[in-house]
Amino acid sequence: MTAATAPTKRRTTGRKPATKRKPATKREVPAHLQDWAQILDAALTLPGTALTTYSRFYDYSLGNVILLAMQGVRTPVATFKRWSDMGYRVRKGSKAYFINRPILFKDRDDNGDNDSGETSDAATAFKIGGFKLVPCLFEAAQVDPDPAATTPPEPITTTDDTAEPITFETFANNVMRNLDITTAPFQSLDGNMQGYSQGRTIAISPVAAFPDKTMLHEIAHVVLGHTDTADPSSSTHRGIREVQAEAVALIVGRTLGLKLPEGQMRAYVQTWLRTTGTDAPTPAEIRPIFDACTRILNAAQAGKSTTTTDN
Repeated sequence: MTAATAPTKRRTTGRKPATKRKPATKREVPAHLQDWAQILDAALTLPGTALTTYSRFYDYSLGNVILLAMQGVRTPVATFKRWSDMGYRVRKGSKAYFINRPILFKDRDDNGDNDSGETSDAATAFKIGGFKLVPCLFEAAQVDPDPAATTPPEPITTTDDTAEPITFETFANNVMRNLDITTAPFQSLDGNMQGYSQGRTIAISPVAAFPDKTMLHEIAHVVLGHTDTADPSSSTHRGIREVQAEAVALIVGRTLGLKLPEGQMRAYVQTWLRTTGTDAPTPAEIRPIFDACTRILNAAQAGKSTTTTDN
């Protein structure tokens, strides 16, 4: 007979029983990011329209720019008629500023022929016979918008469904206060320049064609770090910086329901992108666009200010 032996206990390692892993699921992209991606894709691919915003004013010679500056001009200039055509009225009593205008004369000889030997009026050439001082320009500080060509500001769409309707001016003030951005008077004779930003300060032309869109563009430059020399983004190719700022202005503007010159904005984005030699920005260059949009929209909701009126 063999001796009976006690059954041996199975060793345990102290580990929990293995459980089946759940199959990996794709991370859902928030709806607003999908919308923003579609807006950006359209800006990069759909055809744009002529950039008329940047050709409304005449580019005066360096000599005349210096002459105007010597007369104390600090803002864009145009003739009385040009201001009227753009929807502005020159204030009564305003004195025109001087510029040097060329004196032209027909280039004909005693026989009525010009240097080319042709005698038709269409072929008549002109030569500059000199210059004369002519008072013919008024600056932006001397004009006011024509009441017939202006419309009252409309309420904008905000991301807070419970918020009361506000104007874009209130939205922009909240954003700049919460992001520590300030404004300064616009000082440039270039009427085709819509605005600029330096450090954490922005300036918008008093005659900007689309001031709300321009303000978003300049705020975007600050938020993206383009104006901070200590930020690596400030050394990015200028074409990419302009693409990013305009894309932010387009996305935020669409989110707010602003009336935007989208055709011109697409042309602006695509024109600057071509200067980089690439067909599209990289994912690393796109990510800051969406981050800046989020920061701007969130800043408008944080610590809202209350508007007061004087009694």
